[in-house]
Amino acid sequence: MRLTLFVGSEHRPSESMVQRLAEHSEQARLARRLGFDGITIGNHFSYSATAWFPPFETLMRLAADAEGVSLGTCMLILPLYEPLHVAEQCVLLDAASGGHAILGVAPGWAKDEFDVMRLDHGRRTSRFEGKHFSDIETYARPAPDAQTTPADVARRKRRDCSETCCRHTPSVGRHGAPACHADDRADRR
Repeated sequence: MRLTLFVGSEHRPSESMVQRLAEHSEQARLARRLGFDGITIGNHFSYSATAWFPPFETLMRLAADAEGVSLGTCMLILPLYEPLHVAEQCVLLDAASGGHAILGVAPGWAKDEFDVMRLDHGRRTSRFEGKHFSDIETYARPAPDAQTTPADVARRKRRDCSETCCRHTPSVGRHGAPACHADDRADRR
């Protein structure tokens, strides 16, 4: 059995971010000591009565406290982001976590989040499948020593997420199963 800790990154805006990050770091250290295999966090925008820590930035902060533990999103609302940006962040998280990054994605359900971003909620699935993004491979350049480039992740994201997640979003969202895992990169090219 594999155990993953879901760290609740949703907070009241009045709470100290410094204190909450310290608590999350302690949760990551404890999860590692107790033998958890992974740590994931959720994703929503901070636009109403709650504040959410940004997923990749928070996971990068926790990487130092969770050596050897997989770190992932559960679930990143993919249509709200540009694919190259997500790919770059995922590659960096994969490097910071020693190759243990997990990118769990979903098309999203909260219409008000799409309204805040001025995106058409009704087109979220087509955005999720990558139909509204240009071919980013032209713009992605690998770091000199990188084994996986942002273009590799984005290419895999477009193919795997449209083939896997869009067809199975309800079960993926409810159970938190990862959609794309960095360890699968060699098999996905």
